[in-house]
Amino acid sequence: MARKKNKGRKVRVDFRRNRTRPRRRDDWTRAYHDDDRRERLEDVRTAESVRAKGELSRKRTIIIDEGDELPLVEERLWRTGVVVSVHGLMCHVEEPDGTPWRCIVRRVLRTLLIEQRTPVAVGDFVHFSDQSAHHEGQRVGVIERVAERTSTLSRRDRRGREQTIVANADQLLIVTSVAQPRLKPHLIDRYLIAAGKGDLRPIIAFNKWDLLGQAAPAEHVRAGADESAVDFGDDYAGPVMTVTDIVSEFESLGYTCLRTSATTGLGVDALRAELRDHRTVLSGQSGVGKSSLLNVVQPGLHLEVAAVSEES
Repeated sequence: MARKKNKGRKVRVDFRRNRTRPRRRDDWTRAYHDDDRRERLEDVRTAESVRAKGELSRKRTIIIDEGDELPLVEERLWRTGVVVSVHGLMCHVEEPDGTPWRCIVRRVLRTLLIEQRTPVAVGDFVHFSDQSAHHEGQRVGVIERVAERTSTLSRRDRRGREQTIVANADQLLIVTSVAQPRLKPHLIDRYLIAAGKGDLRPIIAFNKWDLLGQAAPAEHVRAGADESAVDFGDDYAGPVMTVTDIVSEFESLGYTCLRTSATTGLGVDALRAELRDHRTVLSGQSGVGKSSLLNVVQPGLHLEVAAVSEES
């Protein structure tokens, strides 16, 4: 008797959140009192509604190696690396010696991590199998496993799923400008909340400090004024604070604050010292000088810079 073909190992996983049952009809009484609809209602066949209960009914079955075009590789042959960029389903992974690989994510891994919008993110430590033999010797792999994350910078999408932007960093560098564009304390607050949620140490770089003396009174900020959410109008009577006041306020709360300028080199050595031997996430509004600052901190990057847009 011929042996049955191995169809793969079965695994139970949660249903997709957006595949819910249609809502129950709740207008039976109104339909009965409506003469035009009563006749159709009386023709409805009565039946007992039987609904499955228990944890088993809330999950679905998947088969581990079903539908994956590339073959499985023994775990002892897997390689390790860190994800340096993600473009759709393609991840660029670097081994500890710097060797680059182009990897896709094993379909079953994406299914098992369905609660997350991004099962693999920049900074993830991954185990991947070598599939070069099937791609004419090109360094192509399949990510088989993602190591447990020590920290995350994330946000939730409209469906409530966690979207991890960066994993396994230990610092968040918040770059803001004191002018052009003007300082926006409420944006700094949002970054600080994200850092605290993801267990990241925040560093605030108040960039373009050389423009502080050139800032017109309009460049000063009102404490608590989130103009993107509330129009305070000309009658707003809240306390007016200068940029220096804002910096002192954050420092009094215990945050590391640096006064920097890519033009004059102010604070660059201090910033370089804060970044040394750390995995740091860079964040900040468009136009605050992130690329210019990095080009000064690490010469040779040659990051493209542009003029500040009117929207900023």
